[in-house]
Amino acid sequence: MQGQAFKKVITVFFGFFLMNFSFSQEISEDLKKKIDFIYELSSINLNQALVESYKLEGKFEHYDSFNQVSIYLLIIDLQIMNSEYNKAIKYCEKALEISEKNNFDRYSLNIYYYMSIAYDNLNQIENALAIYNNLSTEMDKTDLSYIYNLMQIDFGLLNKKFGNNKKALSIFDALLRDSNEIFNGDVEHHEILLLNLADLYNKLENSDSSQVYLEKFEKLHLENPETANYYSLKVKGDIAFDNQEYNAAIDYYSECLAILKESYDYNDLEVILKKSQSFFYLNNLDSTIYYRNHLINEENFSNRLSAKDLMDFYELNSEIFKSQNKTEEGDFYYKKYLSAKEDFNKLKFKTQEGLNEIKTKEIIAEGKQTEKKYKSYIAFISSILGFLLAAGLMLYVFNYTKNKKKFAQLMATVQKYEERKSIEPVNKTVSIVEELPRNIEKELVKKEEAKKQPVEIVEEKEAEKIEQQSSSTTSTIVDDSTSPIKDEKIQELLDKLDKLKDSGYFLRQDSSLYNTAKKLKTNTSYLSSVINNTMDTNFNRFVNDIRMDYIILELKNSKRMRSYSVKGIAEEIGYKSADSFSKYFKESTGLTPSAYVRNLNKEFKV
Repeated sequence: MQGQAFKKVITVFFGFFLMNFSFSQEISEDLKKKIDFIYELSSINLNQALVESYKLEGKFEHYDSFNQVSIYLLIIDLQIMNSEYNKAIKYCEKALEISEKNNFDRYSLNIYYYMSIAYDNLNQIENALAIYNNLSTEMDKTDLSYIYNLMQIDFGLLNKKFGNNKKALSIFDALLRDSNEIFNGDVEHHEILLLNLADLYNKLENSDSSQVYLEKFEKLHLENPETANYYSLKVKGDIAFDNQEYNAAIDYYSECLAILKESYDYNDLEVILKKSQSFFYLNNLDSTIYYRNHLINEENFSNRLSAKDLMDFYELNSEIFKSQNKTEEGDFYYKKYLSAKEDFNKLKFKTQEGLNEIKTKEIIAEGKQTEKKYKSYIAFISSILGFLLAAGLMLYVFNYTKNKKKFAQLMATVQKYEERKSIEPVNKTVSIVEELPRNIEKELVKKEEAKKQPVEIVEEKEAEKIEQQSSSTTSTIVDDSTSPIKDEKIQELLDKLDKLKDSGYFLRQDSSLYNTAKKLKTNTSYLSSVINNTMDTNFNRFVNDIRMDYIILELKNSKRMRSYSVKGIAEEIGYKSADSFSKYFKESTGLTPSAYVRNLNKEFKV
């Protein structure tokens, strides 16, 4: 997973785990001192720290089962830090054998989490997701909230890896809001969240918010300079790369690789690949090939690259050979690129499916916990079952009476509407729906509209800023609407809308805002603004009201229409979904379409 090996996520967790969880057994004081020493050594010489940890394994006979598992956890942690993922999986299996035999349940969950990290870094996403799936439903999120929230970081990174940037953004945003509580003041995790948010906002083309989070990171990093800086250089390089600032990206990537080499004797293959790509985009073919070859010379490089990076690697090779007029080699790598792209898309689908399954199981598990919590109330519920049945009967009678009353109110409104239309046939403002009391509050409508906004912003002020920028043209139209020219233009547009309404255009399924604006030879922003400011409504509600007026009368006057199913009626007036039609009909009249038809048939004795 991106940056996982050097975030020291597991190291931080291991220390937290030992300090905060109590067991019937404890790690011996002698072993604690040795573990502390090895972790201090790992920051200087990771390979030597591994050697020292293996020495502890050689003295297993001196320790009980609990301490043996603790030693295994230390070794696995260092192996993951050193990118020895296959070894880590084998040691996880050894540790689990002892842990599960002795019912060290919390240790077992910790070991499974290590194993999922190793599988993820080996690009064995399905194995990782299978473990995540079990962990998310088996662990107590209150008791083991720290490891649960580490998993949420992993889920965010998985979404980011496969381009689900908005989903990743929402995960990191939620974690950041509670970071002090859930990570117990762990600065490094806080920094990781800020960096990922900066990167994601940049990918979503929101440079202002990206800069805000970069500045927050810089401020926090100045206060805690001891935290690793490599990951921040990588993210800054990615941001520059995405913005096509390739010289800046190369500088960041070079610093990043230098820190990794000096501190860990390790190369980040994704960084090398992006550095090579940056040189290619700068038309520096020699440097491109140099770093491409550097990548190829890395041991087992194709298996260490993620599915997305492998796809990019093949595409880069294809472009290199084509630029050298080596068509055959270029075509060879282009075919490999297409194959890798297909594999990436398949993996993306499986990953999203797996993450969705995990979320579903979490919801189900939470439901089961809630069900278990309220089992004590079953006896009480049984004792009042008779009362509830009686109340249900009363409710039925009440609803029946209420529906009769609403139907009578609707019929009176329809009669009044028909009388007014006969007197004022050209009055375009007459509407059945507008005469009825709304069954939905205006504030709720605004909230529904807000959900459709395309930009996700963390802070309310930033959201307002982007909204103002995206609607600057619209606001100019509204502010200047008092001029005579603008008034004439608005009236002309309203007259055209009336003609479309009279022609039955809005009873068609394709009468979207875009198509309507196109038909009226205007743009969507202007049309939406005129409707909002002259009719005090939005486009969707404007169309829905027209459809409601039409169908209320049509059902009243047409026996044939009343014989249609709800779905059939919905399709007749432009709805693709019977549910959408039923929902709006109920909001407008207080009755369901079925109840309205039943009452009409009784009224006309059909």
